[in-house]
Amino acid sequence: MKIVKPILIIGTGRCGSSIFHKLLSRHPNIAWLSGLNNRLPGVPGLHKGLLLADSVFPFNRFIKRILPPSETTLYWEYLAPGFSTACRNLTADDLHRDVKTRTIRKLERFVTPQRNRQMHKFTGWPRIGYLLDLFPDACFIHIFRDGRAVALSYLQQPWWTGWRGPDNWLWGTLPGKYNQEWQESGRSFTVLAAINWKLLMDAIDRDTANLPPGRLLQIKYESLTADPQGIFNSVLNFCGLPKSAYFDRFIKKQNLTCRNDGWKTALSKKQQAVLNGSLREHLARYGYGE
Repeated sequence: MKIVKPILIIGTGRCGSSIFHKLLSRHPNIAWLSGLNNRLPGVPGLHKGLLLADSVFPFNRFIKRILPPSETTLYWEYLAPGFSTACRNLTADDLHRDVKTRTIRKLERFVTPQRNRQMHKFTGWPRIGYLLDLFPDACFIHIFRDGRAVALSYLQQPWWTGWRGPDNWLWGTLPGKYNQEWQESGRSFTVLAAINWKLLMDAIDRDTANLPPGRLLQIKYESLTADPQGIFNSVLNFCGLPKSAYFDRFIKKQNLTCRNDGWKTALSKKQQAVLNGSLREHLARYGYGE
C-alpha cells in the first residue's frame, strides 16, 4: 500500500518525543516501526504480521508489549546510509534517487488496511528538506522542552557524544559564536550541553520556517504532560485522523508527570547560573523563564 500523509515527529532528543510517540501509536490507524526493525531489517514480514495482528482482539492486548514503537535509527541507517549519523543537517540535495526509491518501497510494506497512516520519530537534526523530498505530503509534529531539562539529560547519558568535545562529537564543527562561548566557558560540559540544545533548536527553526502552511504542529512537553487529552485532540485534528473511542479512553487514563526541575537539584548554584546564562535568549524565545 502507498504511504499517504505520514506523520513525522521531530525533536532534539530528551524532549518528550518518546512518550508522545508511544501514546500516538495507540491510535488504531497508526502504523509504527519498532526495535524489531533494527534487529531484523531484512525481514519486514514479521513486523507487518504483528501490525496486522494488533488490529485483532485479543492479540492487540499483547502486541505493543513485544513491538513497542521505536525511533529505529539502525533501520534508517540500513535504508539510507548516513541518515542517523550525519555530522550536519541533511537536505534534499543529500537524498539520492536510488535511496529514495528503495526507502519508499521498503516502508510501504508496513502500511496495512487498518493502520494506513505511517508514523516515524526522528531526534537530532530535523532533516526536513530531506524528509519532504522523501514524503512530499508529510505532516510534522515538533516536540520541544525546556532546554535546561534537555541539557541535564544529555549530561546524564553515557552515550552523549559531547563528552568527546565538539571536535569529535556527532554534531560537526561549532559555529563561531558557539565555539567562542564554549572556549570562554573554560570548555564547560554544562555549557556544551546547552549549546547542543541550541544548535539543534536553531536547525529546527530554520527547517520548519520553510514548511508549507498547515504542515507543522508545535507541542510543548510541558503542555503534553499537563493536558494530554487536549493535546491529542489537537493532534488528531492536525493529522486528519478520525476520532476513536478506544484512543480517547486510553488517553484519558494517562497521568503524565512533568520532569523538568531536576537541573535545580542535580546542578550546583554555579552550574545553574552557567546554564541559565547560556540559554537565556533561547529560553525566552520558546516561552520559558528563569
